[in-house]
Order: sequence, then structure tokens, then C-alpha cells
Amino acid sequence: MQVDWILAGPVSAEAGSPTRSDADELRNRIQQLVAQHGGYVEVSKAGEPYPTLTLSISDDLAVVHYFRGADSCLLLQGDGLVPADHFRDFQVPDVLAPFTGNFISSSARAAGLIDAFARGADPDQLGIWSEL
Repeated sequence: MQVDWILAGPVSAEAGSPTRSDADELRNRIQQLVAQHGGYVEVSKAGEPYPTLTLSISDDLAVVHYFRGADSCLLLQGDGLVPADHFRDFQVPDVLAPFTGNFISSSARAAGLIDAFARGADPDQLGIWSEL
């Protein structure tokens, strides 16, 4: 499956230009972000604005947004690594935004979810999502 994606690295919040590739190339780029302990990526099916998933990485932790459409934004439920009453900041396009432990996962789990989506999995089947 082909996907469109935009990436911003840990040093700069400025996103690059859109790229179209297969899932393997996207997975390699996400693994670089995981290894660098930071960054942001948006991914959608090639030529389609929705659904779109975003991945924000900070250290070994991550937050995933799911946009079903222009008026729908959901967050992936966290995996318990960070207590629910603790906050961490994550890059979300051009700002740092705080998220509670309720929505923070390991970067490995989140990267695997993005990879599954890029290989054709339905986002609704990849985890428990909370509507914003």
C-alpha cells in the first residue's frame, strides 16, 4: 500500500514536504525518529486526506492522534507507562503540547501502530481511541 507522509525531526518542528512511499520506507523513517528520541509524522493513505494518523515522539514515549475526518480527532489510549495524573510535552506540528499519561504509549508501540496502518490495517482496530 502507498502512503503519503510528512515528517518533522527532533531538532526542528518544521515539517518537510509530503512524501509518497510504501510502508517499508515510512517504517524506516519512523525508526529513525524513535532512535533519535523525538519527532513528528503525519500519515494517510495515498491521495486521501482521511483517515490520517499522527505520531509525536519524545524520548521513548509517544502520542498518536487519529483523524477520521475534518471534524473528528481521537487520541490513542496510553499503555500505562506514565501515570494518568502526570503530564509530558509532545511536538504537535509546530508547538509543544502537554498530554496526560492516559494518552502516552511507548514509542515502539506507537510506531508499530503507524506501521500497521501503513500496511492497510483499519485504525479503529488498532487500539482504543478517545474522542476529543
